[in-house]
Amino acid sequence: MNEIQHIKTNNLLQDARIIIDTARSNAVHSVDFCRVQMYWNLGRRIIEEEQQGKERAEYGTYLIKKLAEHLETEYGSGFSERQLKFCRQFYTVYPIGNALRSQLNWSQYRKLIQIPDPDKREYYELESVNNAWNGRELERQINSHLYERLLLSNDKETLLAIARKERIPETPQEIIKDPLVLEFLGLGQNPSYYEKDIERAIISHITDLCAVLYLLSLKLESLRTKIWDSCRCMLIIMTAKKNSRKRTRPLASCFALAKIIQL
Repeated sequence: MNEIQHIKTNNLLQDARIIIDTARSNAVHSVDFCRVQMYWNLGRRIIEEEQQGKERAEYGTYLIKKLAEHLETEYGSGFSERQLKFCRQFYTVYPIGNALRSQLNWSQYRKLIQIPDPDKREYYELESVNNAWNGRELERQINSHLYERLLLSNDKETLLAIARKERIPETPQEIIKDPLVLEFLGLGQNPSYYEKDIERAIISHITDLCAVLYLLSLKLESLRTKIWDSCRCMLIIMTAKKNSRKRTRPLASCFALAKIIQL
């Protein structure tokens, strides 16, 4: 009876923990998205005010600077001039508020709005949602040029269709996140490639690498020989003076160094 009660208590405790953790996680996501909406609305309001100015560019710069001075004093560094410029850019890139994704936070949107190519930006936006990327992972994928690398084996329409889940991938090359196309291979920007092309490029680079390693080994051997010759000369000189006690320690060190190099 006690064992059954203990099991029930453990199950209840586990379920309670899941409920609490889920609620906390949802609360964090809700706060993050409220922040996204806040910055979007700030950007919208700035754009609306700018459009009333006669000289849009100069007036916009002045407007953001003055607005930042007041908001930063009242609400902190989250409303600096630089941040308000991001808000303005955010609204420019995403003018439809209902299209904002609640799964993405402000740091992710800040990285996305800095991508000028709309198709590339959409791809990273969709993949961030589909794969639950955080801000750091999104940045890593952008810096590793995932989109460009996948385009080597897919056309743009196919790549976006898969990201939008409008099309089921038919080949491994369409869904693999780390394709067998390495930048150092120097493969051309072709819509498709073959295994023999990759193999030929890899063999070429391995051959070049082996040649470099061989030349390096020759240089190291030459350096080793020169050091050994220098030590041998020092040994000859030191041997002639071995009766001097002051030379005993340098002589021993020289012998030790020569032994190491000779090995």
